[in-house]
Amino acid sequence: MKKTNKNFEEKINAKKRYGQNFLTDSTFVDKIKEELKKNNPKLVFEIGPGTGILTRELLQVAQFVDCVEIDRDFEKPLEQFKKEFEGKLNVHFQDISESKIEDILTYKNEKYDVYANIPYYLTTEIITKLIENRQYFKDIFLTVQKEAGERICAKEGSRESGAITHFVEYYAERKLLFKIPKTAFTPEPKVDSAFIHLALREKSNFDIPFEKIKPIVKITFEQRRKTLKNSLKSIVENPDEILKKVGIDEKARPENLSLNDFYNIAKEIDLIFK
Repeated sequence: MKKTNKNFEEKINAKKRYGQNFLTDSTFVDKIKEELKKNNPKLVFEIGPGTGILTRELLQVAQFVDCVEIDRDFEKPLEQFKKEFEGKLNVHFQDISESKIEDILTYKNEKYDVYANIPYYLTTEIITKLIENRQYFKDIFLTVQKEAGERICAKEGSRESGAITHFVEYYAERKLLFKIPKTAFTPEPKVDSAFIHLALREKSNFDIPFEKIKPIVKITFEQRRKTLKNSLKSIVENPDEILKKVGIDEKARPENLSLNDFYNIAKEIDLIFK
């Protein structure tokens, strides 16, 4: 298997506490480059550039790149990029979990595209943060754990769907672009990955905020072995009547429902409490 850097493991001591697994297989770096050229971003926000394997490609396409990196061991290679691509790169050495997005971005009145290889344990946290700051972003491209990618991009009513499926779907069009084997990373993780695209919607398809749908999605998936009727009892007294009104089988499970189904349930419950 061809690697972009044969001595990568010798030069970089990956840190488990940061969840560092670097994509070093040129085959999959090239596949990301293809998607990058198709998207042709003007402004890019990169999370976790590391040694800058993808950063270089981003700088060759975009007009400007803001990146955030927690590990100062990468200061030297990233500073070299700043010199090589003068005026096109801003590097912030800080923890994305503790950072304010508005403090990182150089151009606050324009929309960025996001590129990131996310540590598996931070997947939900980072996606939530990006969506909550969606006023700054247009398209989000992420390398995530394969199982997480399949769940985020799951089709309506599929067994793979979960609470995060509907949260992301409310705000974005989702697509799993391709899968990446664990052997493509250094050091090699225990699981395969996926490269996904989230195209943020400019306007919601629904007339109520997700905050009103979220409790129904959350409680039903937390109790996914229960029927909808039983899991909704903690929210309303008459779940069977509500489910009948919206045409949903009271014995159904949450993975059988579409986002539109959850919306219809939330709408009925909202009417009860008005």
